Amino acid sequence: IHLGAIYVHPDRWSDGVGSALLSAFLSRCRDGGYGRIHAVALAENDRACAFYRSRGFSLREERESDLFGETVTDAEFVRAV
Repeated sequence: IHLGAIYVHPDRWSDGVGSALLSAFLSRCRDGGYGRIHAVALAENDRACAFYRSRGFSLREERESDLFGETVTDAEFVRAV
């Protein structure tokens, strides 16, 4: 299953909001019988990449994509449910 993004307002960073959202998503994935999660973040977003890595995700690949007419590098992370 694909997790497009988790966005948390900067005022709430480090409050556990992102972790709670990811935990709820993982629970629904387990209930749905999914085996693997793919999550994408901008490769230059160190905070997001560290968030996924610290929660058991591994970098699968980096690739270029178009974001509103601008070329960006996406980092795709994977982990078992």
